[in-house]
Amino acid sequence: MNIEYITHASLLFTGEDFSLLTDPCYFIEPFFATTLFHFPPRDITTEMFGKLNYVYSSHIHVDHSHPETLKQLKNQIETVLLPAKRPDLEKRYRDIGYENIILLQNGQTLQLNDTVEVTSYWDDPIDTILLVKIKDKVILHQNDCLLTPRTLAKIADKFQIDYAFLLYTSFANHQPTLLYGSPEDMIDEVVTQEEEFLQYQVNLIKILQPETIIPYSMTLTYGQEDQLHLNGYERMTPTIFINRILSHLPETKYFILQPGDIIDLELNRAKYAHTQNFWGDNLQDYLHNITEYVRAENISKFNFGDPEKNREKFAMYLEARLKSVVPSIFVNQIILLELIGDQETIYYAMDFQDKRILGNKFVSSPPYNNYWIKLSIPASILEYIIDHSFHDSLLDFILYSNRVDLKINQDKHFSIKARFGLLITTLLFLFDRHYIAIT
Repeated sequence: MNIEYITHASLLFTGEDFSLLTDPCYFIEPFFATTLFHFPPRDITTEMFGKLNYVYSSHIHVDHSHPETLKQLKNQIETVLLPAKRPDLEKRYRDIGYENIILLQNGQTLQLNDTVEVTSYWDDPIDTILLVKIKDKVILHQNDCLLTPRTLAKIADKFQIDYAFLLYTSFANHQPTLLYGSPEDMIDEVVTQEEEFLQYQVNLIKILQPETIIPYSMTLTYGQEDQLHLNGYERMTPTIFINRILSHLPETKYFILQPGDIIDLELNRAKYAHTQNFWGDNLQDYLHNITEYVRAENISKFNFGDPEKNREKFAMYLEARLKSVVPSIFVNQIILLELIGDQETIYYAMDFQDKRILGNKFVSSPPYNNYWIKLSIPASILEYIIDHSFHDSLLDFILYSNRVDLKINQDKHFSIKARFGLLITTLLFLFDRHYIAIT
């Protein structure tokens, strides 16, 4: 039996007449693939998976249940395993056409065949972990899930874990908010949270006492030259994570894997797919390797689009939104929409007091200075939103792209979290036709 590290939080368990794939997110839509890609790099195709007996998604976030990836793998997957009490996650699979779905109950073991069983645990309605027992080997698949010490103790009482795949950084929590604080403030936030996260993982290891740990579950990377710095901010890499774990628990055994590497469970040995260590020895090495790869691959520049081309289309869309039920926070306010293009910028003012849209003749400067908030968005993203059905995974990619920004013209003391929350509210109101405003 082997465990292959596919990429990000995705593992492939394979053995004689058995396969289980976890948390697939590979085939990113071309529109967003110029902004986000997986690093360390790996070529992934549908053909490499063959027939898959089972697929498991830990939660609804797009990097763990990516709709486009699920569509492309659909004809190869026999059965879906999902944590129970997550109707949105189940709906995502059913909407794509998956019918054979088994819901795992919290803490209850399911026997898949004579030698394999799985158990899922959770403490909140979002994320989950999965324990896979193959003969006498137990593997922990943590994902982004931070269980309480009480639940960890329950797991420790029931399982002796051989391999613990552990999240190595909390940086994903900060990625969508990097535009909402100064670089100095964001670095301070990341450093503080990384230390808290490390202490959590140290405690987890002390409770579960796994034989071997493997850091994983964060490979989504910014690939545009103007965004390469967003991969830094003093976050941990797998190498840094292991070194810091060893400073607390020096006897810890570990593997540092890259996508494509395989662990042979019978031999307790890793088979490495790369000769180069893309993670590097430190954060500077890691950032250097990303930069060298991006330049060598000659990744296409992000297309901001042409706001002039769809000016009337955008105006008509905004007019329709102006006539919908408006959240109370926008009543009598003005939202300034800044549409950024490759060559020019066009502004639209949504005046909720006078119920009108201004903007067609304001090409190079804002029509209002007394706006409450300004939403800056590439024209290409707005066009993509209007032409596609707005859904959770699209919102995730928009947020993680760090191409959409929100400025508040009044009360400059909004916290980073408050500004980010207002951004989500604004995006949902403007672009989710099913959004119900709370008035």
